[in-house]
Amino acid sequence: MNSEASQLGEFLSGLSAQDWSGQSACEGWVIGEVVAHLTGGAESWAESINRGITGDDAPPPGQTFSARGDRRSATIAETARLSYQQLGAQLLDEFIAGHDHLAQVLSGAPGFTSCSKRSFQRGGQQQLVKTCFFDSKLPEDE
Repeated sequence: MNSEASQLGEFLSGLSAQDWSGQSACEGWVIGEVVAHLTGGAESWAESINRGITGDDAPPPGQTFSARGDRRSATIAETARLSYQQLGAQLLDEFIAGHDHLAQVLSGAPGFTSCSKRSFQRGGQQQLVKTCFFDSKLPEDE
């Protein structure tokens, strides 16, 4: 993940202001909206992992679980569009900072092969092992 985020950051740093508003490979999304979505995703994953490690599998403040089969696509798209509009020229810095933070969380997070720790995901609580693929145990699981 670190390598991909770094490579994408390098690519994005070469884009002109006009390029950021250009159509992406994702139908209906401009490049800046896709990057805003990836930035928000990194921040959300870092928060969910940190909360899960502490045993908090409840939704973060202001969020709820999605109904079965509801991917919240419209909400996610609108959030990305608003974030892109609000961050503007700061989006690349936020993308880099968000992915650096996620990498830091992952590198410092205790891993496990079997544990009861769960984390918040839009579709409901999930075992961290399913979301992060750790391969060692948390101290209290030993």
